[in-house]
Amino acid sequence: ILGFIFELISPNLQTKILWDKFQWLTDSFLVFIPFLLFAVQFSEHKIQRPRLTWGIWIGIPVLFTLCLLTDSLHHWLYPDPHLSTDYPFPDLQYSFTPLVYAYALLYVYAVNLYGISLLIRRAIQPYNLYRLQYWTIAIGFSIPLVLSIFSLANIHITPQRDIAPFTLAIGNAVV
Repeated sequence: ILGFIFELISPNLQTKILWDKFQWLTDSFLVFIPFLLFAVQFSEHKIQRPRLTWGIWIGIPVLFTLCLLTDSLHHWLYPDPHLSTDYPFPDLQYSFTPLVYAYALLYVYAVNLYGISLLIRRAIQPYNLYRLQYWTIAIGFSIPLVLSIFSLANIHITPQRDIAPFTLAIGNAVV
């Protein structure tokens, strides 16, 4: 949310892109991976090949980060960045590229749905003392995941294109 606020109040395009990149990094390394680690540990799930599995789960965001940090050379993430002046704050706008869709659909959604499924699977087991906690966390993480589909589909339900800060706040309130 801090990155989103700084992106909103930034005066120029390059600074807005910097804060947008910051949001990608924090989502990848402070939300998705820790949530998956939490879901695996809290649900007591045993991973068959932990080194390979975690290597893939961490390796994909690292590769995406390399693309993010070198985007000025290839423009795989920000092909046409520009500022929109229709709103109270100039909003960073850019077309989503196949790399963004691939990362979102094949990694972000897959990892989060896997973590949520571990929690739900554990919640429906009989004689589960922590059933309500599993359901609460699963619902709290599902809210931003489901509502992020609007951003990917370029459907605006708020003045800004990215509704993640708002949906994360709702999900956090549930948890």
